[in-house]
Parts: sequence; C-alpha cells; structure tokens
Amino acid sequence: RYLTTDHVLVEDDYSDTQLAELFLHHRVLIVPVATAGRVHAVVTRHDFFCQLVERFGEIAEDLGD
Repeated sequence: RYLTTDHVLVEDDYSDTQLAELFLHHRVLIVPVATAGRVHAVVTRHDFFCQLVERFGEIAEDLGD
C-alpha cells in the first residue's frame, strides 16, 4: 500500500512543471535527482510544493505593487 514499483528519477534539467507532474502522477513522496546516472540529491514532495507556494506568493506580491 505504501510502496510503489514505479521507477522515478529526474535529471538536473527537469522543470518545475515536469517535477510537479511526477509527484502527482506517480504519487511518490521523494524524487531522486541524478546526473549521468548518479544520484546527488533528492526532492521531497513537501519541500517542493512549499517552495512553489512561496514562489507564487512572491510573484503575487510583485504584481500587487
């Protein structure tokens, strides 16, 4: 129930949109980030969406000025 058999791995050049699609479509909580097949970071679903909300808040503030 909590495990997935989907293999999810992204490269450094993935956009925010592509990463959001992965989190939502595959229902994973952590996505490894790799370069040349070597994992060097992970992105958690929680941190990703918190940062996205923060960024949208900054954009909204800039538009309000």
